Amino acid sequence: MTDADGTNSLFGGVSDVRAKAHSIHDNPRFYDDDENGIESRITADDMDEARQENMAYEYLCHLEEAKNWIETCIKEDVGATMDIEESLRNGVILAKLGHYFAPDVVPLKRIYDSNLDRFNERGLHFKHTDNINFWMRAMSSIELPQIFFPTTPDLYDKKNMPKVIYCIHALSIWLNKLGKAPNIENLLGIAEFTEEEISEMTRALQDYGISIPAFNKIGGILEKEIGVDEAAKHAAVIAINEILQKEDPDSTLEKLQNKKAYFNYIEVPNKVRYHEILFLAKLDKTETALEEGKTSEQSDIYEFYLTHTEIQDVIDDINDIVRKEIAENKFRSAISDINKLCLSESPEELLEGLLVTASRVKNVNDSNADLYLEFLKTAKESREGNITLEEIQEVVELANEEMRKRRNLEGALDTLHESILSSNIEGTYEALHHAAFKLPPLHKSAAPKYQATLFFEHAKQMDKAQKEGTEEGATARLSHAQIHDCVKSVNNQVKEVRKFAEAIANINGCLIQDDPQETLAALHVQAANINEVLERCAEDYHVWIKEGVSVKKQEADVADGDSTWVEMRSPDNQIFYYKPDTKDLVWVKPEGASEVSYFMAQDEIQWVVSRITAKTLRDEWFEGNVDKVVRLQSMVRMSIARKRYRSRLKFLNENEEAAIRIQCLWRGHVVRKEMKERDEFMKNNLKHVIKVQAWVRGYQIRKNYRQLMQEKPSVQVLFKFLYLLDQSSVDHAEEAELKRHKANIVKEIRHNQQLEKQLDDMDIKIGLLVKNRLTLQDVVTASKKLKDKKREVPHKTRGLKLGGCCGVGKTPTNELPDHPLFYELSKENR
Repeated sequence: MTDADGTNSLFGGVSDVRAKAHSIHDNPRFYDDDENGIESRITADDMDEARQENMAYEYLCHLEEAKNWIETCIKEDVGATMDIEESLRNGVILAKLGHYFAPDVVPLKRIYDSNLDRFNERGLHFKHTDNINFWMRAMSSIELPQIFFPTTPDLYDKKNMPKVIYCIHALSIWLNKLGKAPNIENLLGIAEFTEEEISEMTRALQDYGISIPAFNKIGGILEKEIGVDEAAKHAAVIAINEILQKEDPDSTLEKLQNKKAYFNYIEVPNKVRYHEILFLAKLDKTETALEEGKTSEQSDIYEFYLTHTEIQDVIDDINDIVRKEIAENKFRSAISDINKLCLSESPEELLEGLLVTASRVKNVNDSNADLYLEFLKTAKESREGNITLEEIQEVVELANEEMRKRRNLEGALDTLHESILSSNIEGTYEALHHAAFKLPPLHKSAAPKYQATLFFEHAKQMDKAQKEGTEEGATARLSHAQIHDCVKSVNNQVKEVRKFAEAIANINGCLIQDDPQETLAALHVQAANINEVLERCAEDYHVWIKEGVSVKKQEADVADGDSTWVEMRSPDNQIFYYKPDTKDLVWVKPEGASEVSYFMAQDEIQWVVSRITAKTLRDEWFEGNVDKVVRLQSMVRMSIARKRYRSRLKFLNENEEAAIRIQCLWRGHVVRKEMKERDEFMKNNLKHVIKVQAWVRGYQIRKNYRQLMQEKPSVQVLFKFLYLLDQSSVDHAEEAELKRHKANIVKEIRHNQQLEKQLDDMDIKIGLLVKNRLTLQDVVTASKKLKDKKREVPHKTRGLKLGGCCGVGKTPTNELPDHPLFYELSKENR
């Protein structure tokens, strides 16, 4: 019996090599078509270049395959294909891949810098090699052959990055056979890359200085490392041959994907073709065997059935055909997209369409995108259908030729750019005279202005590029349109500035004529840029501006006839120099120019005009609104006063005790201070005070005396001199008698008070007598004492009769018996 797998490798083998070779060498990008459609070989050098590009393209496909497979496994984005090698150097992605198929060997928490913060901030660190070691341990744990393992320097130092990608492909196939990972996708002939990417990879592979590993031999190497169940493989191949009799592509696909069948590169979208072609191949083989007279009973089963190798060859051939169809469809789609983009307004999108590898357009220059759009749009509009590849190529060549014709202008732009950057004013002025620019007439005096304007425009472009983060704009020169706009802008500025300078000079000149109306007319000139001018203030304008000129003349010591350069500042704040007598205007300070000038500048004139206008309008407004202003001021002041009063009152209410205490302390301090100052003053001027008092008293006495000497002095004056009247002896006697009577009355009052006290005691004793508490003898004794006291009163006092109004018409009352008992009883009856 013939071996089921023939000469085919278990993991791809020779058929894999052949499929990939067809995919590369059948790529129409490496052949030229003549007018008859016959492919013609290119030169030997071109073939060598094409071989290197094929190698770079194949390696890019392997990079894309590895990138997609890793993203499928770890469920993370690992970046662009061109950057995948750099992304793998820190080992983080590979360590996560190791955790995917060997989580016990590579725990997530053991991965260094898993979020790439350290790598993004400072780059590679020696501890990143731990991630690489984790990945290798994970591969060792699943017994991947050591022949595929790269070294740490191969990855960390980029010594041999193709070996790393080679290892990832081997790992994907190994894991797929172990049932731990999906199959890696074959993108050879499907993946698309730009010419720039292929050229860049070609240079990178040349820099490596190493040969690309044979990715197609991975299957053969792995075959030696894994045991194959030949019986299961044979049964799987027989099952595939038998299932072909049914019209069921899904069942055929299921049998082909059987792991025990060991078929590679099974593409699900091609299942119908697999079924149909395998059925036809089996039918053809069966018919051949029958024609040779062979029978199923006497011959080997593989005389009628397809072998493993034949099935794998069919699969590879179908994949190759599909890839070619896809490439052709992509070519047609690319040409169709270019036709659509020709009518768009985006040169960048058209350029992207032309640079697509599937479009087969050559000699596309990135800098000619605008011309490509312009020319292709014209070509598209000139015909009804789509333009062909040959027409597109012809338009591209025409655009490139047109760009070469513009090199003369580019040279002039380069010269001007160098002069601008070197601040060479003369060089910039001469470069602007180049005929290629087709600029309007230039002003020699404005050469510094041309240089400054172009320089600032370039700086503005650089600043914009820096903000946008684009490196091209930071070094790009100014365009022809920008230069034309700058020159036009400077010419307009020169024209406007000259008008401005002449208008200011005219205002200063009108002051000499001493005519306010002329000055007013000069102020109204639009070029002078003087605002807020009122005709009714013409006299004030003229006087005050003239006064300003006089002050400046005194300060600068400049005569009217002096001819000097005047430094001026335009409305847009540009400094220039103007000579009034010759009307010359320059932007750089000329030699010998005076530092001082009697000219009133525009801002000074505007200041004077604004102040006078404001004062006039304010005065007029106040005159017409005096009542309103007074009322408003009153309301505002009242509001302020109320607010202050409420605030003060609130404060005092909240701090009443403290305020009273402070007031007491302050008033005491003030009084003490005043008293101290008064005492000190009186002490220091005592003699003078006495003398003043004597003068004052003498003056008052003399004044009163003069009034007394008048015929009819006033009562007040007489009262002041009553003490000087004569007193008689009778007056003295009466006064003495009065004093004596007053003394007697006082004694009687005191004696009566004492008697009242004794009568109170007698009342108490009589009451005790009634209650048998005292004897009669005690009462008699008390009565005697009372009589004794009565006898002691002077007779003269008892018989005294008060004269005057108190004693008129009164007689002595009848006296009661002298016995005290009757007195007390009568008192009780009362």
